[in-house]
Amino acid sequence: PLTFAFNGGPGAASAFLHLGLVGPKVLDFGPAGRDGANAKLVDNPQSWLDFTDLVLIDPIGTGWSRTAKADDASNYYNVSADAQSIAKAIALYVAHNNRSNSPKYLLGESYGGFRVAKVASVLQESQGIIVAGAVMLSPLLEGQLMFNADQFALGAALELPSLAAAELDRHKAFDEEKQKEAETFALGDYLTTLAGPPPMGADAAAFYGRIARLTGIPEDIVTRNRGFLGSSFVKHS
Repeated sequence: PLTFAFNGGPGAASAFLHLGLVGPKVLDFGPAGRDGANAKLVDNPQSWLDFTDLVLIDPIGTGWSRTAKADDASNYYNVSADAQSIAKAIALYVAHNNRSNSPKYLLGESYGGFRVAKVASVLQESQGIIVAGAVMLSPLLEGQLMFNADQFALGAALELPSLAAAELDRHKAFDEEKQKEAETFALGDYLTTLAGPPPMGADAAAFYGRIARLTGIPEDIVTRNRGFLGSSFVKHS
C-alpha cells in the first residue's frame, strides 16, 4: 500500500504529522513534551512504514513548501487550487515511480482532513486515480463551527451554553438545572430565532433580554448584534 500524508493549511508546520506520528523519525520534545528549544529527531518505533509506504507532502504554504515565485502563492490558497495541486503531485509520483497498481490511501490532519475529501474527489475526476481509503486525523470539516460564529446561527447556538456557564461560574452560582435550561434555549428558541428574520417589538425585547441575563452582556450590545455574541462576551461581560 501507498499512503500520501499531508498536514493542515497555509502556515501550518509539518512537524506534528510528518515528524510527530507516521514517519521513520519523530521529534522528541523532552520528557514533558514541551522543550521545543532542544527538540531532537529520534527513531519512531510506531512508524506506519511497518504496513505502508509513505509519501509525506507539504502542501504549498506549509512546512518548507513554497512557490518558486512568492507572488504566485496566493493562487493556491483556495480550496479548489489546493486540492488540484496535491492531486497533481500524487499523480506525478504514482506515474514516475510505477505505483499505479498499489492500493492508495490518503492521510490528512486538521485542514488536511478536509483536504483528504477534496483530493480524493479531484484524483478520481481529473487524474483517473481512485483511492482505496482515507484517514482524517482531527479534521476541520466544518470551519464555521469554529470561526465566524457571529454570523452562523448553529455556531452561535453551540457557543451559547459555554458563555452561560462562564457567567454562572463568574458569580459562583453554577447550577446544573440552570445550565440545562441554557442548553435547551440555545438549541431551541435561540437557534431558530437567529436563523430567521430579526424579532421585532416586545418579542425582540424579551429575546435579547434573556440572552443578556444568561451571558452578562449588556442588553443594548446584544440587541445591536442581533443576538450573535461573537467576541462581545470577552469585550463586555
